[in-house]
Amino acid sequence: DEEYRGKGIGKVLYLQALYELKHMGYAYCIIGDAGPIDFYKKHSDAYIIENSSPGIYEGILR
Repeated sequence: DEEYRGKGIGKVLYLQALYELKHMGYAYCIIGDAGPIDFYKKHSDAYIIENSSPGIYEGILR
């Protein structure tokens, strides 16, 4: 929704999710079929995994 864009809500949610994953012992995460890649690159060390595909998650990713 345009009303909420640019307010930092997505950044807070994304960074909190990464913090929680780290707290649970995960060293990294894979975001399948990520939307605006620049958002993830801006807020973390995200990068594109070239030639990847949804694989087993193909039927549930939107």
